[in-house]
Amino acid sequence: MLEVVPYVLTLEQEAQAVEGQLRRLSDATAVDPEVEDADARISELQQRLASLPALGAASGDEILYLRHQVEAATAKLDPLLATVAERAANVDQLEARWRERLEFLTGWQKSLAGDPAFPSVEGRLQSGRRKVSEVLSGLSRAIPATVERQQHVRDLLLAGHELELAVRREYLGWRRSFRQRSAPALLSGAFWRSLSGAAAAIEAPVPAPLPANPEQALLALGCALGGLLLALGLRRFQSWARVEPGAQPLLAHPWRVGLFAAVVAFATLRRPLGGWFEVGVALAVAVALCLLVSSAQAGWPRRLAVYLLSLALVAQAAAEALVLPASLYRLGLLAFSLAGLPLLGFLARQDHRRWGRRTPFVTSAAVGLAGLAVLAVAELASFHSLARWLAKALLGTLALFLVAHFTLELGGSALRLALDSPPARRSKFLGRVRVELERRGLWALKAVVGVVGALTLLDFWDVVDSPQEAWGRLVGLSITLGDLKLQVGQVLLSFGAVLLAFSLSRLLRIVLDEEGHRAELDRGARDSVKTLVHYTLMTLGFLVGLSLLGIDLRNLTILAGAFGVGIGFGLQTIVNNFVSGMILLFERPIRHGDLVSLGGDTGVVQRIGLRSTTILTYDRSEVIVPNNQLVAEKVINWTLSSRTARLVLPIGVAYGSDLAHVQRVLCEVAAELPQVLAEPAPFAGPVAFGDSAIQLELRVWLNDAEARPRVLATLIERIAVRLAAEKIAIPFPQLDVYLHPQEGS
Repeated sequence: MLEVVPYVLTLEQEAQAVEGQLRRLSDATAVDPEVEDADARISELQQRLASLPALGAASGDEILYLRHQVEAATAKLDPLLATVAERAANVDQLEARWRERLEFLTGWQKSLAGDPAFPSVEGRLQSGRRKVSEVLSGLSRAIPATVERQQHVRDLLLAGHELELAVRREYLGWRRSFRQRSAPALLSGAFWRSLSGAAAAIEAPVPAPLPANPEQALLALGCALGGLLLALGLRRFQSWARVEPGAQPLLAHPWRVGLFAAVVAFATLRRPLGGWFEVGVALAVAVALCLLVSSAQAGWPRRLAVYLLSLALVAQAAAEALVLPASLYRLGLLAFSLAGLPLLGFLARQDHRRWGRRTPFVTSAAVGLAGLAVLAVAELASFHSLARWLAKALLGTLALFLVAHFTLELGGSALRLALDSPPARRSKFLGRVRVELERRGLWALKAVVGVVGALTLLDFWDVVDSPQEAWGRLVGLSITLGDLKLQVGQVLLSFGAVLLAFSLSRLLRIVLDEEGHRAELDRGARDSVKTLVHYTLMTLGFLVGLSLLGIDLRNLTILAGAFGVGIGFGLQTIVNNFVSGMILLFERPIRHGDLVSLGGDTGVVQRIGLRSTTILTYDRSEVIVPNNQLVAEKVINWTLSSRTARLVLPIGVAYGSDLAHVQRVLCEVAAELPQVLAEPAPFAGPVAFGDSAIQLELRVWLNDAEARPRVLATLIERIAVRLAAEKIAIPFPQLDVYLHPQEGS
């Protein structure tokens, strides 16, 4: 009984809070404008779809643009529906909670009715029930409005999805029209009748283009600002670096370069616009190409081809925007193809005659000739939709080839300009890695241009809706390996990390090699440092690549255990060679350029790797020796501490020869050779009595151990001549055979 008053007071305070919450939930000022805008947008897009056949959108740009607009409008409805549904759910929850409280008060009042003190709290209970009823009454008025609003948004979302399907069907129907004859035969009666009515069709008002997308406007503004900054930066850099005017012809006009960069960036990143927007884009591309080709050192065939291509781009876009009648469009396409075939062939022959080889321009011209031939055949066969689509795709492809060519030329010129500038030449680091940096920079530029060009080419031929969509599909592809799911984007990032580590290793090895050469370090020390740096950076790049693939590096402990088991069973030799290679690189018992003898092979050490060492023998054969043999077996290093070496030549003279005279002659012959050191002096002396001669040895010291074979051959030749001149005989082994007759013979 004592709890009734506090409970009712708390209930009244909560009721006041719920009334404020209900007013916020019922407030439609924040939701209804969005719902009205979505309703108007869906209605506008439905009307646009209904007018597509009348507009004759055979190019597909209008359909694609409408498709993107429908998708954007539908995407905005999803969060709007979530907001409205959340409000409706909150109202339902409030209603359920307060109905429970009304039932609780009703049951409480019935249970207290028999209590003598009930009349003292009956008024409070009645007041609480009235307050709950008022809250429920307000909720009952708000529920229909929220439900109606939620249902309306759902209907809009359903209409958006139906509109998406309708646009997709329209797009598929446009694609199927390529396989059908969509126009009467040329020079037929039906064709002439359609041509006679073309004038009236031209006088019809041109349909208004679709409204511009704010995102496209921001993209255009961003590209324009980027081109402006590029032009200003290029002008500033040329004046700061004191670049000669004729050093880079393509970069001599910064404003043209900036315009080209801005136009190409917008044309690549934009969505299909349709109508006169496409004419503006085509005109900007044409102007940029014409200005740039006039600055390049190109012959007149190339310049004329670019001018004609630019004119064709603008004419094709204008024909689509004006919605020319099919008969006039057919005549224009046929005239374009028939006139372009001989003209483009003539320009290609002139270019080939000037350069004497098959240039990229000639290759592009061959593609254009093939496309024009197919275009003419398709138009003559009454496949007008196919010819119309092919004309747009062909012009876009040729323009893409041209843009890719200029982009590579501009990028290469800018890179060479930056590396050849006086500030860059004053940098010791850039001076050492200039050639390698330019080579890798050009490779990276070609890779980027190739990927973007391929994606754009897919867009031109309507394989995908846009390069961005193609890239999204590519990086979104996934491969499942057990519990590991890899995406192509992750694999590309991982490969990029390893490639970056390899490139950085290459640059650092070049710098370390030149620094070691300047510090007069021997080749072996430089190779040791470079090898260590290379494998360290590659290991780091490999670990970063694994992390980008989503592989937990802590799992490498399991791999290390498995690797240890593998070593125990079958990788002992590989690990042994690896450890031996590290010993050779750090202890350096054998260095690059040393003359060594191992297992009967003698040669010069060419390379010391972590697994094997390469030795170049005297017969110019390369012997690959595992590193563990160089560490565990006996190796003769003729040049480890000094390049001097001793040569011992055994000589036999006849018994009875003057040995003092012979020794003097041998020493004189040896002293005449420039490779023989004067100190220690040559020495000759007898060493043994042989069967047919007295054995002597000539011992000489050479200034270079690698000269031993040449000095030995020269000594033998000269000693033979000198001993013959001195009448000193060199006996040869003789064997006397005595025959005894057998008894009884």
